[in-house]
Amino acid sequence: MWNFFSSFIFLPVIFSIICLSNNVKLLSSHDRRNMIRRSLKSNTTQTSISYKLNTWSKYNNPEEGMHHEGDIQIVNTRKTITSFKELLWPNGIVYYTIDEAIENSPQQFSVLQKAMMILMEKTCIQFQRIYPDENGQYSVESWVNIVGNKSGCYSDLGRNLFGGPSVLNLNLNLCFGIVGHALHEMLHTLGAYHEHMRPDRDQHIYILWENIREGTKFNFELLDANTVTDYGLPYDYDSIMHYSMTAFSKSKYLATIIPKINGMEIGQRDRLSYYDVKKLLITYECSAIYYHKNERLYKDKYNRIELESSNQMNNITGVHEIINNTTNSITEVGLIIHPASTTTRK
Repeated sequence: MWNFFSSFIFLPVIFSIICLSNNVKLLSSHDRRNMIRRSLKSNTTQTSISYKLNTWSKYNNPEEGMHHEGDIQIVNTRKTITSFKELLWPNGIVYYTIDEAIENSPQQFSVLQKAMMILMEKTCIQFQRIYPDENGQYSVESWVNIVGNKSGCYSDLGRNLFGGPSVLNLNLNLCFGIVGHALHEMLHTLGAYHEHMRPDRDQHIYILWENIREGTKFNFELLDANTVTDYGLPYDYDSIMHYSMTAFSKSKYLATIIPKINGMEIGQRDRLSYYDVKKLLITYECSAIYYHKNERLYKDKYNRIELESSNQMNNITGVHEIINNTTNSITEVGLIIHPASTTTRK
């Protein structure tokens, strides 16, 4: 996910609740501080918190594997990547193949198609299915094999720089319950890191290291500023690339991530956030797109985002965007950080 890749490497609210029968109450600031304090004092065998953390996913999140960042797979031949731009799909065209197991499962295949359509409708990115010739060869340099025969949900980061396939695995029984899992992994395929690993994350969230399962702390390491870029965009609690409150936790009752803004929610897998889309538009040099802003944050209005046509990944100094609101027009200029040479991490 640069910091978008912050997670977008392009290449995020805390809802702690007291469960009293079916009643749900927001924690006060005092209770919230006590919860953090108790979390930090908890041991590995007993749960010391009486608060149930309300997150988007079950405790056993299929994205939380043992790959780099849980669901990013970086194979040995790709550890020498030095330029982030090389991870991107040329002209925004993602060539792909689909495993028969997914294609022959109507429900799963429909979810996959929906995820692709969402990305194509909101950005200039295109997904084009390819087939082998009579000799079993493909006519394109790089493509992604979408498979479902392995456990978990995970993806290679970006395209295969050395030619041939990269892998996007969506387990048939685990990864198709909601479209968000597929979208999340597709953003990894497009080059996105996780939002909670961007260099400035400590200004926005608390990481409760003592609550993280043994052997999984590497999923919370900060990315170097030379490895990722966030284009100067705000930290995105709402990003589909952000971990939930209990990611890689020792217990479903122990938080590992707590937003510094009281009441903020993290870990949603319902939709792409506004900034998820915006980072994709900048990264893949999309000239214009219509995007339906999140109702909760942006009052459910349609806006048009226009980006200057330029070599944004080469000699960029900034981007000028015009947002035509349904009620008024706003013009703003936002500087974009030029992505430096990058190396992928183990």
